[in-house]
Amino acid sequence: GDFAKAASALQHAVSQNILDESFMRGPSDLIKAITQPDRYGPSYVRNFVSSFVPFATAMRQMARSVDPYTRQARTIADAVRGGIPGLSMDLMPRRDPWGEPLPSREGLGGPLTAIWEQKVNSDPTNQALVDAGLHVGMVGRTIRNVKLDDEQYDDFSRLAGRLTKLRMDTLVRSQMFQSAPPGTKQDLVNEQIKQAHEVARGMMFFKFPSILVDAHTAKVAKRMGTQ
Repeated sequence: GDFAKAASALQHAVSQNILDESFMRGPSDLIKAITQPDRYGPSYVRNFVSSFVPFATAMRQMARSVDPYTRQARTIADAVRGGIPGLSMDLMPRRDPWGEPLPSREGLGGPLTAIWEQKVNSDPTNQALVDAGLHVGMVGRTIRNVKLDDEQYDDFSRLAGRLTKLRMDTLVRSQMFQSAPPGTKQDLVNEQIKQAHEVARGMMFFKFPSILVDAHTAKVAKRMGTQ
């Protein structure tokens, strides 16, 4: 039984590493889109259609070299714009869990290259969370069941991320966190995330009152529909 499990794990590891190679990226993405269409289907279609833009690869590389940040592409049109120098900067930036825009990778030897470099993150808070095996995820795209548009989500992820980072910086430096067992560390992190996100939601209500109005309208409509 143990031998069978080990053989199965080895087979999975080898096949996964093969699919992760750059020359297998296309087939790998296709397999994911077929086996998990709800999760990977839309992104595969966006990338596939945008690849038909003339000189798409060269333009994407040029766009990376002139745009300091990676961009969100939620539609096919966004995917096409994201690969065109100048137009990509009209899209909202992708953000990390701390609400900061994710920088574009730098090419080794200039913009027209297939080799990209990325700086190692040496932030003490990130390192402390990694050492503890903890992870901070992104905020959802809804508030009180109201779907946020791209601008609202960008503001929400920025506010929630930066508030969470301030709390995490204080938490991981505390003696309480450093001496706590793993389970307690997870609880402490979750509580700080919960409080930061709640504050961020309150700030979003102040900036976008329509969110509260839409949430109340949907709640009333649901109540009326059940009566």
